[in-house]
Amino acid sequence: MQVGQRFEVVRVVDEIRDANDTVLDRITDTVGVLEVTRVLSQSAICRVVEGEAREGDTITGL
Repeated sequence: MQVGQRFEVVRVVDEIRDANDTVLDRITDTVGVLEVTRVLSQSAICRVVEGEAREGDTITGL
């Protein structure tokens, strides 16, 4: 991970389940973009440059 690197923020909007209520798949939407502003030893600090991010969202590389 490097300063300036960007990631898409994705949010689960629906889940596909079978008859036993087991999750088979998750439908996601892109809701924002984060940019790394500082890299630490085991984490990074980012800023939202587009859209939004909230607890429970995940990221994917651009």
